[in-house]
Amino acid sequence: MLMEIYSEVCPERMAICHVVRANLEKLAGETDLGGYCAIGSVGLALAFRRAGFDAEVIVGFYMENMRHCWVISDGIIYDITITQFGKQWPKVWAEEYEPVHPADEDVNRFLPETSVNPADWKRLADFFEHWLYRQQPTICRVGCLLPTPTRQTLQLVSAEKARILRWMAFWSLINDFVRRMFRAIYYRIAGALQTISDKMFV
Repeated sequence: MLMEIYSEVCPERMAICHVVRANLEKLAGETDLGGYCAIGSVGLALAFRRAGFDAEVIVGFYMENMRHCWVISDGIIYDITITQFGKQWPKVWAEEYEPVHPADEDVNRFLPETSVNPADWKRLADFFEHWLYRQQPTICRVGCLLPTPTRQTLQLVSAEKARILRWMAFWSLINDFVRRMFRAIYYRIAGALQTISDKMFV
């Protein structure tokens, strides 16, 4: 029986989770994704940030002595590799984040240790250097997880319309001046260059 996902979860974030998870399955060549939590979590956090959502990678323990990574965004835990802990879990898991204190004996999963900025590649490399190489979130591995930009995110030209028009106006104003200046320089030195050429080949 599958565990039930937290009901008040953002549909857009969940859609991103499913895309990143599908890409991670292709990268891993498997579906349980054991050992891919760091790569998947960094990729998911970056995908969230690209979509305009705040996100941090959390490194800690799924349960005591079971090191694991997941993402927290807007107070919700998102985990796209939780299937490595059993078939009762759905491919994408989301639940409300509640800070864990040592005195909380009832809490036995998602025990955070530290958070990592998914865009700080140097810190990521330093932090995960002791993990198995195949589990390390490198730029190449994480990059292939990110969703393909949608039509909405590709409309960059319209966002830069004012800058493009200013640039066009600037070049149209100085274009004639620059051309005249280069022609003047060419005609001034053309004779001297021709004289040098004549001496070399005569």
